[in-house]
Amino acid sequence: PFPEVMTRILRRLQPELARHGDPVELPNTCLVNYYGRERRPDGRGPVDRARLSMHRDAEPGPVVMFSVGQPAQFEFVEPDGDRPHHSQWLRDRSVVVLSGPEYKDRLYHRVTRVRYGPEPLLRSQLPAFEVRRVSVSFRYVPARFIRDLGELGDDARAIALPYVRELALHSAHYG
Repeated sequence: PFPEVMTRILRRLQPELARHGDPVELPNTCLVNYYGRERRPDGRGPVDRARLSMHRDAEPGPVVMFSVGQPAQFEFVEPDGDRPHHSQWLRDRSVVVLSGPEYKDRLYHRVTRVRYGPEPLLRSQLPAFEVRRVSVSFRYVPARFIRDLGELGDDARAIALPYVRELALHSAHYG
């Protein structure tokens, strides 16, 4: 379950989402993405991990995204093109709701730039990674697609386990 404050925020959004024709189920999953710079072990320049490639989210219904950290240029792009249909800077603590047939289902979205600045300072427990922006997105995933790690097949478990182990090293929420 989500913390009560998040549940209250998501419930407040339900009427707005219903006006767009999206399902009124509250999101039941949360995806947290960290964007920033990764320092290379060989000492060469850092690798930019702050941008996000053009994509669409596949879950049914809306995606409620909170952007925290440095401002990010968020763009909606036509499926057959590269020029932005709509572009907007997301500031620290911005909320974006991807909803409806136009912005959720037809157009792609991406982050092309993330500004540098002294505030807000986001800390990372990963020694070789400087966090510049965090995206916290709430989504509805039908129960039939949700599995415990132990229920995954061998190939899927082999992909997920290194990530889960890394999370467990740096978080009190994984064990």
